[in-house]
Amino acid sequence: MSVGGKQYKRIPFRFPILLYLIVLPLLGFGSLQSEQPNSATDDAKSVESTIGTVHVFDGQALLLRSAQVDLKKGRHRLAFTDLPQKLLDPTARLRLPSNSQLRLLDLRVETVVEKQYRTDDARKAEEELKAAEQELREVTALYLAQVEQRKSVSGIDLKGEKEDRPIIAFERWKSIFGFVDSSLTEINARINNLLGRIDQARRRLEIALTVAERFKSQQETERKSVIVEVEAPADGRYDLALEYGVADAGWYPH
Repeated sequence: MSVGGKQYKRIPFRFPILLYLIVLPLLGFGSLQSEQPNSATDDAKSVESTIGTVHVFDGQALLLRSAQVDLKKGRHRLAFTDLPQKLLDPTARLRLPSNSQLRLLDLRVETVVEKQYRTDDARKAEEELKAAEQELREVTALYLAQVEQRKSVSGIDLKGEKEDRPIIAFERWKSIFGFVDSSLTEINARINNLLGRIDQARRRLEIALTVAERFKSQQETERKSVIVEVEAPADGRYDLALEYGVADAGWYPH
């Protein structure tokens, strides 16, 4: 295949089986397992690549990303990052120009889980939401307490239920009635005030919910990376290209 006037040879994905057959008898399986890194992307050099060609067929796409890298003589681990999650692992291939002296030693595909942590705005939105919920709870509790108090004061009976009950002196009755009347007036005023505060708290909560909904505390997205290990015979700039397939590609992949 030619990209940008350069001829590329197709190097299939090969696991270095011969090397493992030589080394495996010398090392225990546990030693080999412990030397395996959790993620090869961590210590790999990121490669800036651009899509050169795209072939779409049967709902799938075959892409070729080309790049140039400056390498010192020796072995290097390179990473093509931020690739689609629908990348088909077995289709990943590294293509090198036919005259390239760069050697491919290993190629692997990794799934990377990227976490987008909450921003300051998201934290503030969460705090506002909690404060709005707390305010509504407190105001509602005060309102219910005043309603209960109004029931208690309204339940004071100034009339005798039986004819033989002692008659309350007029001045005493007047004093009690005045107390009840003033208490009910104050309680009703407080209840009306609390109803207004409840409405305000509800509006505050609705706004806080709307704003908080825009922010996600933490989002996880899966992307893929292709890590290649190459060996450069000398210092210089090298051309390379990554070929891979993508499933469900009814649209132009990225």
